[in-house]
Amino acid sequence: MTIESEGTVTVELRDAAGDRVDEVHSHYTGNGGKAPYNHRAEQEITQLDVRSDEESWSISDEPLENADSWNDPDEPLEGSGPDVVLIDWEPTDVEVEMEHSGESNFAIWAHNIDEVGFSDLLVNEIGEYTGSETMSEDTAFLHVEADGDWTITPS
Repeated sequence: MTIESEGTVTVELRDAAGDRVDEVHSHYTGNGGKAPYNHRAEQEITQLDVRSDEESWSISDEPLENADSWNDPDEPLEGSGPDVVLIDWEPTDVEVEMEHSGESNFAIWAHNIDEVGFSDLLVNEIGEYTGSETMSEDTAFLHVEADGDWTITPS
């Protein structure tokens, strides 16, 4: 899901009965960005409950397979703001160095497409950050929350 807004937007995903299935946020005012949601839910999503502090916002929904791909493990992955990136190579418990130049929350979740609920939190820090962590061999895509530029480099 891509959210564009000058303010903060919260989207609750609901099923046919109106029950909450998942929630997606644009955490960083004026930054927008991409976020995954409920990629293996058993409930069908039929409703969006959108709350925003802005009058103007847009939301687009695309299949996960349309996300950008990280194709070459010999090249760093670089971005700015929130994003969702498919891993198009076989991570085999690879150590990755992560850098962030923003002032707010920097978090990266590694997800497995085939296992419902699988996610591995690689980093969750505030402000500028440099550190490393091991990315599991089961990682199929990364969900990055950031308010600034970031880089992920296999070592």
